[in-house]
Amino acid sequence: MDHPAADLERLQRLRLTLRQALRATPERSPLRYVQPWLWNAATSGGTALTASGRDTGYELRLSRYRKPVH
Repeated sequence: MDHPAADLERLQRLRLTLRQALRATPERSPLRYVQPWLWNAATSGGTALTASGRDTGYELRLSRYRKPVH
């Protein structure tokens, strides 16, 4: 997700807000299988997928899991 946040703290808050919104969906919603997480160039491995990630070294990513995340 290419979201140019002003700083890492704001990007972390966005991740938590998105996580809460996904958890608020109905129990059988396919969105329950999605988990937002922060990619960090220094610790996550791989390369940035967005312009914001290349610029800042951080990006918000969404991953789908086989089981619903609670």
